[in-house]
Amino acid sequence: MKKKCFAVLAAMALATAAFADAKSDALMEAARNNNVAEVARLIQAGADVNARGRTGYTALMWAANSYAVDVAKALIEAGNSIV
Repeated sequence: MKKKCFAVLAAMALATAAFADAKSDALMEAARNNNVAEVARLIQAGADVNARGRTGYTALMWAANSYAVDVAKALIEAGNSIV
């Protein structure tokens, strides 16, 4: 019984981690495309504003690279680390 419970909890943890990665990837894409509304929605949905993508960039880095000032402001206000 304990092994089954552990297996179920482990599967749930992996599924949650995969979902968080998808939200973070979507946040970076929205930041790259200067989509303020989508960035706000993803922040509200719990996307990790400090996550790094496959390139090593954060959403804030993508926003800065795209001159997306309003997106950068939203990310910083949501707690994005600027150091």
